[in-house]
Amino acid sequence: MREELEAYREAVCRDPEDGPARLRLALALLDQGGPDAESSEELLSELREAVRLCPDNPLAHTTLGVVLRGKGLREEAVSAWEQAARLAPEDPVVHAFLGDALCEAGRYADAVPHWRQAVRACPENAEYRDNLVIALARDIETTAGDAAERRARAQERLAAEPDAPEMHAVLGWLLSQERQLTEAIHHWREAIRLGGGTAGIHNNLGLALFYTGAIAESIDEFREAARLEPSLAASHTNRGTALRALGRSREAVDAFREALALDPEETTARHYLADLLAELNEPDEAISHYREVIRRMPQRAPAYRGLGDALDQLGRVEDAIAAYRQALALDHDDYAARYHLAVALDRTGRQEEAIPEYRETIRLCPNHAGAHNNLGVLLFERAKDLPSGPERDAGLKAADEHYCAALRADLGDAEALFNLGEVLSLTGRPAEAVVAFRQASRLNPDDAETQAGLAAALEATGAREEAADTWSRVVASGDVVLAARAEERLRALRASAGD
Repeated sequence: MREELEAYREAVCRDPEDGPARLRLALALLDQGGPDAESSEELLSELREAVRLCPDNPLAHTTLGVVLRGKGLREEAVSAWEQAARLAPEDPVVHAFLGDALCEAGRYADAVPHWRQAVRACPENAEYRDNLVIALARDIETTAGDAAERRARAQERLAAEPDAPEMHAVLGWLLSQERQLTEAIHHWREAIRLGGGTAGIHNNLGLALFYTGAIAESIDEFREAARLEPSLAASHTNRGTALRALGRSREAVDAFREALALDPEETTARHYLADLLAELNEPDEAISHYREVIRRMPQRAPAYRGLGDALDQLGRVEDAIAAYRQALALDHDDYAARYHLAVALDRTGRQEEAIPEYRETIRLCPNHAGAHNNLGVLLFERAKDLPSGPERDAGLKAADEHYCAALRADLGDAEALFNLGEVLSLTGRPAEAVVAFRQASRLNPDDAETQAGLAAALEATGAREEAADTWSRVVASGDVVLAARAEERLRALRASAGD
């Protein structure tokens, strides 16, 4: 190749006015120069000469435009490509170059006819079709006023070209920006029916179906997008998200892995994969993915939260606490990270540190059942052994209120019902405690502790026969400690019955 290049140079030296020789030299320089070729002053000089000597050669103008664009001289590049397009009006590549450069310059209306020509010349090229849609949509967005005017403008154009798939695609895009997803779905389906079904359209349709609850249908669209454009990593990420929503976790893992195999920079896929692996009790691999997400996006607070959860699974609680604190340093309002931090502190005996974190979780998410219940437990434990007085009463009342708040958020929270029963019993309201324990027992009939609480409350209300039956169930539960207590209470009930 070096010899060939020198031969072209010699030809130019022999006849500096040989335009085709200068063009061959320029193309050889471009071919052999690698990534830095476009910055070569020799290359630019030879191309300018080739254009001067061969003004009717479209390849010379096209190549000059490429080099000018590479040097950041966009307007000169556009002029060169416009001349090439006049000389070779059917060349889709030239029109694509022009469409791209004009869109970059914000001249969407000027770009549209060039993308149309590229599509006409090469209708099977999905990239050209997608770029035509983008140019049309951006033209409308930048020239119309509000959303209603943008939609009206698109509908006017569609009325003029009712069978143009790109106009249905544009309307689908504009409607999706307004969250009018049902209408967007209709127009994207029409674009596909009319032959405009690119990977991008199928992917967008899949997203709209997903967000309208048609999750199974969305998977089909994501699969079709991947079939049409196998390198489209986002289609695999979206398919994984839909599979996960359907509870098909292992299939979702495979989809996220496919996305990452195509594009290791697909951080969303990596993050979702890490979340799933943690859910599937595979924390070691989850941790490696979370760390990679954080390396690529160090400000991504949810990745630190997920990392904390995975570390907690491995029993590395102090590391988990550090990860939760980092998540909160990045996003103070991440109530999930704050709740997990509170739970970790609570579990490691740092209840006084946990209490303000539970309170802040509730401030950020007033209906957080777990935070209300756990805070209630800590307040109850702190108050129950205090001597009788206002401080004890206030602590027990606060616990009662938090248990009730937990149940307003989740009526099926058996733990909160049990805890409420405990505080009601301790504050001398056994009849109300019976109601709470009964509800907890219906939700968790095999829990011996709940049965013991119910039995004690029944006994306190004077329902001795039902209390004895309930204590008998505690004896049969197999819980050694509670069974011993139950036998003691049964003996006491029998003795009092004998009296």
